[in-house]
Amino acid sequence: MFNSDGPRQIPDGECGIIPIFMSNLDNNIPTKLFAYEDMPRGNTRDYVYVGDVSKANILALESGDNEVVNIGTGKELFIEDIYYEVEKIYGVKIPPRKREGKDWRC
Repeated sequence: MFNSDGPRQIPDGECGIIPIFMSNLDNNIPTKLFAYEDMPRGNTRDYVYVGDVSKANILALESGDNEVVNIGTGKELFIEDIYYEVEKIYGVKIPPRKREGKDWRC
């Protein structure tokens, strides 16, 4: 599964984890990360820059009819790793809270 990320994403709902992480760090709010017994660092996704997705769509439109095209980097990233990278860029330490199992409540 892939997600596209880029400028002007809003930090609401599931619109993009990077702006959600940034908003939480800006407001000194601990981030809640989903983690599971078999995925302690959270889910993985293939994150693609939105500009690259746009270019790939244009190339796909120009290259043929009725072809299936998958757009991605081919590299999965753990959500927890992305959080720590954003935290490092911000220069702050706000440990995330893990949401483990279906019984964990916000």
